[in-house]
Amino acid sequence: LHVHSLFDAEDSYGPLAAYAAVERHGDPLGRNSLVIGPWYHGQQLLGDGSKTGPFDWQQDTSDQFRREMLLPFLRSILKPGAEAQRTVPVRAFETGANRWRTYSAWPPAEAT
Repeated sequence: LHVHSLFDAEDSYGPLAAYAAVERHGDPLGRNSLVIGPWYHGQQLLGDGSKTGPFDWQQDTSDQFRREMLLPFLRSILKPGAEAQRTVPVRAFETGANRWRTYSAWPPAEAT
């Protein structure tokens, strides 16, 4: 699970490059996933993600990430007897609309 933060001044390249490399070279287990959220470095794990600087997302995006994306992914990997699965292909937060979108790959096929 690669996690990219849109406002990350410390690492704006790594998660996207790692995701792309695994996609390019193949993922035999089918677990390569990407989440792109409206955070600064580490904000998705540190607590409240309802705001980033002056931007108000009108929802706690960090809590949503932990409950709806990270936890299911980890359960599918770590729970004894659980079948490994790609729980989240690509989830990206659309900052202009304040909503999460799901895609089958990144960049999205429909992107121009």
